[in-house]
Amino acid sequence: MYLENFSFKKKKFKNFHKVFLNNSVMAIIINIDKQILLTKEYRRGVKKIVYGFPGGHINFNEKPLAAVKREIKEETGLTCKKLKNILTYVKDSTYFCGRDYLFYTHINDRDYAKKLNKSKEIDSLLWVSINQFKRILKNPNNSSGFLACGYHFLRKKNF
Repeated sequence: MYLENFSFKKKKFKNFHKVFLNNSVMAIIINIDKQILLTKEYRRGVKKIVYGFPGGHINFNEKPLAAVKREIKEETGLTCKKLKNILTYVKDSTYFCGRDYLFYTHINDRDYAKKLNKSKEIDSLLWVSINQFKRILKNPNNSSGFLACGYHFLRKKNF
């Protein structure tokens, strides 16, 4: 976080705080049984283990697609090739705290989808049905912007 001065419509703002966060990526991964891959991991900001999609921060000079492939491999052990960017948004438009990129992919190989190898930073990986996913979202302790966006994307796909 740092302070900045700026002008807008002839009005000057001094010492306005500016928040900087890294850009992030996450992926909705669906298997052949129409299950969604979720992570459970400790999040320092809320001081508890919460659900999420595989993903993480984008490194300096790294493209979002390369970052999501790297994060999926690091967190799950899976290599996903056909990823589609379905949503990009600014984290907070008041401060422009970076961008979030949400990707989607489908794994058609039942055996491959079972070959999960979680990283040490992840508490657990689990495949959940759409009904389980809805129950997870109804609990306010579990919900995040990425999960909510993912749910709306899946609804549009009649999942």
